[in-house]
Amino acid sequence: MTVQAMDVRVAAPAEEVAADTTSPHASASWPCGEVLPVGVLPDQRRRSDIAEHLTVVRAAARRDARHGLVRVPRVRPDRLPPVVSLARWQTPFRFQNFRGTGSAFAVVAAMEAEYLRRYGVALHLSEQYAIHVAQAGELYPGYTTSPKRHENNSSYWSFHGTSDLASTLSRAAIPDEQSARYLSRAEMTLLRPAVPAAGDLADADDTPQENLDAFEFSERHIPTHARHRAHYRIADNAVVSLGMNPSIATLQSVIASGHEVIADVPAHCFLLVGYDRPRREWLVKDSRGQNAFIRVGFDDPDWPILAGHYLTAVVAPTCEPQLDAWWIGRWNIDIDGRCGELVVRRTADYRGTPGTPTKLGNFYCDGWRYDVNGLTEDDGRTVHFWIADTTDRIPAGTPSGQEFHAHLFSWDPRNAAGHTTRDGVPFGVTLSRNPLDRPSVDRTARAGFEARDWVGTWALNHDGFRGSWRSTRWIRCVPATHPRVVGPCRSRDR
Repeated sequence: MTVQAMDVRVAAPAEEVAADTTSPHASASWPCGEVLPVGVLPDQRRRSDIAEHLTVVRAAARRDARHGLVRVPRVRPDRLPPVVSLARWQTPFRFQNFRGTGSAFAVVAAMEAEYLRRYGVALHLSEQYAIHVAQAGELYPGYTTSPKRHENNSSYWSFHGTSDLASTLSRAAIPDEQSARYLSRAEMTLLRPAVPAAGDLADADDTPQENLDAFEFSERHIPTHARHRAHYRIADNAVVSLGMNPSIATLQSVIASGHEVIADVPAHCFLLVGYDRPRREWLVKDSRGQNAFIRVGFDDPDWPILAGHYLTAVVAPTCEPQLDAWWIGRWNIDIDGRCGELVVRRTADYRGTPGTPTKLGNFYCDGWRYDVNGLTEDDGRTVHFWIADTTDRIPAGTPSGQEFHAHLFSWDPRNAAGHTTRDGVPFGVTLSRNPLDRPSVDRTARAGFEARDWVGTWALNHDGFRGSWRSTRWIRCVPATHPRVVGPCRSRDR
C-alpha cells in the first residue's frame, strides 16, 4: 500500500528555533539487539482509516499553528551526527492489541522515556487512561448545533488519535498502569455487555450520551481510585509541534538533541527514537506487537512522516495528584434537598485556552437533563459551575443558570461540598460518589428550613474529618436559612 504525503497550509508561520545537536543523551550506535524491518507484521490499515486520520492530522496542525506551538529547528545537516539512538531510555515494548490506539502508546512511551532520562525512574503509565481522557474528555466542536445525541467520543470505538494527544496530556495527568490497566480488544468487547446501560454503543449519531457515560465511567473500565492517583503529566509549555510534513533534517535534529519524536504516519502513530543517515533509516519503537525496535526507511512510501510532536519536560514523579482528575465522573448531588446526579466529563477544553470555562457535563434530575458549564479553580480543588435553567443545549463555557461553588475534601476525595444562591438566598450543596442520605425530617407541612430544624445530632464531615455535632436549642433571632456548608451532613437523629 503506497500512501502519498499531502501538505497543508497552516494558519501561522512556524517559529524557527536553534537546533541543539550535542545532547549527552544520544548514542552514536543503534541497539545491539535485533532490529526488525517495518514489514515484519502484515499491514492491516484500511484506506478509509488513512483518509480519516489524515483529516485529523491536518486539523491538529492548523490548531497548533493558531496556538503558536509549531517551532521548527534551524538545521545544518552537515553538523548532524550520522547515527543517533535514544534506545537506552526506552521502557519495555508494549502491545496495543490492534485497538487503533497507537497515538496513546507513542505519547505514553515518550513520557516514560523522559521520566527515565530526567528522573531516573522506570515507569509503566496507563495507556487506557490516556485514551479515556482523549475520548471521553473531548467536546465536539459546534456542540449546540450538532445532530449527534452525544458530545464526545468513546474509548470503545476505533481511536483515530494523533500525536497532538501530547498537548492533552500536558493538561490532564494520568496514573500508572496498575491503577487503570490496558484492556485488549477482546476485553473491551466483553466489557460492553457487562455494562447494560451502555447499550450496543454503536458509533452512530443517534447513540445517546448516557450510553457513552455508562461505559466510560464504569468502575470496571476506569476505577475512581485511578483518578485519585493521576499525577504523571507533561510539563506546562513542554510540547512542541513540528507542523505538517516535517523535513528529514528537522526530525533528525530533534532526535540528536535528545528528544523522541511522536510521529504521525498514515492511520497510525509511532515513536522515532533514532536514525542512521548512511542507511537512510529511522529507528522506531512501535506498539503493534513486534517486541523489538523496527527500521523504517526515510523514503518508505507506505510510512511517510505526516506530522509530529516532541516533549521537553515532564512534571516530577513525586508531585501531588492532579485534583482536576478527582472531579471526573459521576457524583450524587443534593442541592437544598433537591437530589440528582452530576456527570463531569472534563474540567477543561483541552484544545482551548487554559483557564476558560467549558461544558463540564450534565445535571440529571427528575428525568430531565441540564447542561453544566464551568471551570476549576484553586489548582483544581474548587469547581465553579452553572447549571442551566433550560434543557436546551447551551454554548460551551457560557455561565448561564444557577451558579455553584463546590470544594473537594482534602482527606476524603469521594466527597465535596459547597454553596449556591437562589434569588439572593444562600443554600448548601453536597456531592458524593456514594449514595446520599435523603432528608430525615418531613417538612411537607411547612415551607423551607427553620431555625428549630438545627436542633438534634448531626453527622459531620469537615474536609474529610468525620465526627458529630449536637445542637440543643435554637434562638428565634437567627435567620432561618442555610449557611455555607463545609461538609455533607449525612444524617440527623432527633
